[in-house]
Amino acid sequence: GLVKYEARDKKFSGYSMDNGFSFSTVYGILEDNYLNLWLSTNSGLVNLVKAVVISEGIKPRVYGTKDGIQSKEFNYNAFFKSSSNQLFFGGINGFNSFYPDKIKDNICPPDIVISDLLINNQVIKVDSQFNGRIILTQPISKTKGIILKKRDKLFTIKFDALHFSNPERNTYKYMLVGFDADYNIANAYNNYVTYTDLPAGDYIFKVYAANYDRIYSNEPKELKIKVKPQLWQTWAFRIILIIVLISASLLFAQVRSANLRKQKRLLEIAVEERTQELQQSNKELTDHQTEIVKQNKEIQVQKEEIIKQRDEIRMKNEALSQSYEKIKILSDFGKQLTATRNLESINDMIFKYVSSLIDTSVFGIGIYDKESNSIKFAKLMEKNKPIPEFLSFLDDSTSCAAWCFKNQSILMSNDFENEYMNFITELMIRSSNIPKSLIYLPLTVMDKQIGIMTVQSYRTNAYSEKDLATLQTLASYVAIALDNASAYDIVRSQFNELERHRNELEMLVQERTKDLEKAKEKAEESDKLKSAFLANMSHEIRTPLNAIVGFVNLLDEDQIQEDEKREFYQIIQSNGFTLLNLINDIIDFSKIEAGQMDISLSEIRLDKLFSEIYHIYAEEVRRLKQGQNLQIILSPGYLHKLPLMVSDYVRLKQIFCNLINNSIKFTREGSIEFGIKDISDTGKISFFVKDTGIGIEKKNFKIIFDRFRKIEDDKMTLYRGTGLGLSITKYLVERLGGEIRLDSELGKGTEFVFSLPLTVVEEIPVQKVTKITSTGLPIPNWSKKGVLVVEDESSNFLVIDSMLKKTNIEIFWAKNGEEAIEIYKKNLKKINMVLMDIKLPKMDGFETAEEIRKINDIIPIVAQTAYALPREEHLIRQESFDDYLSKPIVRDKLIRVMSQFIN
Repeated sequence: GLVKYEARDKKFSGYSMDNGFSFSTVYGILEDNYLNLWLSTNSGLVNLVKAVVISEGIKPRVYGTKDGIQSKEFNYNAFFKSSSNQLFFGGINGFNSFYPDKIKDNICPPDIVISDLLINNQVIKVDSQFNGRIILTQPISKTKGIILKKRDKLFTIKFDALHFSNPERNTYKYMLVGFDADYNIANAYNNYVTYTDLPAGDYIFKVYAANYDRIYSNEPKELKIKVKPQLWQTWAFRIILIIVLISASLLFAQVRSANLRKQKRLLEIAVEERTQELQQSNKELTDHQTEIVKQNKEIQVQKEEIIKQRDEIRMKNEALSQSYEKIKILSDFGKQLTATRNLESINDMIFKYVSSLIDTSVFGIGIYDKESNSIKFAKLMEKNKPIPEFLSFLDDSTSCAAWCFKNQSILMSNDFENEYMNFITELMIRSSNIPKSLIYLPLTVMDKQIGIMTVQSYRTNAYSEKDLATLQTLASYVAIALDNASAYDIVRSQFNELERHRNELEMLVQERTKDLEKAKEKAEESDKLKSAFLANMSHEIRTPLNAIVGFVNLLDEDQIQEDEKREFYQIIQSNGFTLLNLINDIIDFSKIEAGQMDISLSEIRLDKLFSEIYHIYAEEVRRLKQGQNLQIILSPGYLHKLPLMVSDYVRLKQIFCNLINNSIKFTREGSIEFGIKDISDTGKISFFVKDTGIGIEKKNFKIIFDRFRKIEDDKMTLYRGTGLGLSITKYLVERLGGEIRLDSELGKGTEFVFSLPLTVVEEIPVQKVTKITSTGLPIPNWSKKGVLVVEDESSNFLVIDSMLKKTNIEIFWAKNGEEAIEIYKKNLKKINMVLMDIKLPKMDGFETAEEIRKINDIIPIVAQTAYALPREEHLIRQESFDDYLSKPIVRDKLIRVMSQFIN
């Protein structure tokens, strides 16, 4: 009991209890003839106890208790609700009260920070080097911008809202300006974003945060990101490439000149013949002069006329001599010019020669560039000084060079300022002054258009027809020289390329011959193995089918007892799984043969993978090995520091399943153990599967992984299988970048060890794996729960309905996507999860799941489908599904998956 308390204006004071506890103050509220008391103890704890009150008409009411006092008169949760809906809660200094309907939304916007940066799944720390450079010089939360390179293919930005009132309901919206078209939405459990292979350029990452009342932060958090271009995208690389192409053109010109030497020799012969003709003419004129002198006495009257004729002949002779000299000089220059294979040297030689003959205030040679459709002047000379390289495009109506090349006509003017409109529309010059006289000549070889040559003068009437004739003769030599230089470069480049290809082809033929010989041997062996495989497959498929069909027919007979029926059911189930494994092996083998086995890398929680494998095979062993002493063991080694690694979850699981299936097949009693064998410092992780089965002889170690191979030394026992399981396993390990080996002793067991590259993301806490007893999974009681089954096939629905009947769960059936949405809308509060088929009429499972998520984004949705290939499973897991069940569905697995979402 309590000591006596006296009332003082609804507030009571107490001193002690006879059990040793003392109270400093008693607080109370009088309502509806009841006194509700809160007591504050000397230890500072708020307690509520049953009180004896000396007052007529007042009844005590009790809330709360003192820790440690064991009495049914005490209870927890010190609170009180008045008739006006006001709530009271006890405190050290009295009680607190409020009206719930007066609580308003939280309008305080949260602050947002960028909390972490990862590149290629590696956390970037301040002043730490990454790939030979420092990215962060201060914390990422204070950093305004970062610079990345193209080899930083993948980077992740994490962000947090500094709002701690119901933080799990904080949301975010983010966008990478310059990459994302709009903002993306994230929640408190997905507060990071990853970008891969961004193009070179400048970006700004913006992120807003909102509290649970969707009040967004006033300003976004921004991070400037610059992605540098690769080498081949830089100007320096392009300039080097242009230089290489020009060099190749020069090389072709040199080779081309060799083909034109014959033409040069013909020209030299023609010049020599012309010279001989001139000499002959000169001799004839001399003879004629002698004859005139002899007849001088006889024709004295004609003396003056003869003298006059003699003077004329002398002048012609001198002119012929000068012409001969010019032709000889021009011929020698042509020989020297056509032997030159360097474009710049050709330009300089012609400039020096022409300058010695005529006025060349401006001189230039333009080469036609097909790619740019322009005339390229690499070196235009003005008053012996070069003008920078430029292009005259053929569609430029102000370019004389373009007019000359397009029309393949000579452009000559001695009063260009007044005559330019005959050729161009406007005066646009490259030199410092407007030329008064100019000549443009097209350069051609046969029908090939090479370019143009021009001479220009600042004097009016600077050029004569004789100058034009000289330039025309010179233009033919220039065209040949330029064509030779270009052809030589091309031919030399082609010769080198052909020589390289010839050497490579000889080596390739030798290697190909060896490969064909090996391929022939393998093909012959493969043909024999495939024939044996087909015979084996026919036997392996017919055997379980025979058992299934035979025992199904026996189940209809009336004289079959219940014990026999249960045994028949187990045999049918076992052979069904055997047939399913055969089909899976054949599908995987066909994908390997076609080169279509996909690998999808993702982060893997090994504790989750091991737990899933353990539960599958603990039940499998219990079902298949009833009456035999065989157990599945998950090795405890390294379980205290399981890494979060990057690999293909589905393929890694398939490797373990193939090896464990193999061990179950060849192990009668003992154990099958699996787990991590070693984590090395060289970046590799080793896994193992070890059994106490029949073992393998060492002579069979090399062929155990071959396709269609089955080691059947034990003639007393027939072991089922396709001979593909270990071959597929070896292929998958190697595709993941690893290797596999085995260690075995005949009669004592076998251990398979396979190692994979280890890309550690972080170490994670290990979840304890609950062992499964030999009695299987218990049947849960879900009498107050509901599940929506979306399935268009009635037989498949009846299977699920029968499997869940003992759980007492309420089942809603929808035959298509539209019907599923309507049923879910009408039974929101009754349905706790959805089992969704993928292939549905009207609206498939992906679309249906997306529409249901719009109604309730946290409802668990599990895919149950016949799309059972690993690539399809990976695609389904990436969509908005919480888990995945492949058909045929086993009851224990169905209940295990549903238990994750229904409590």
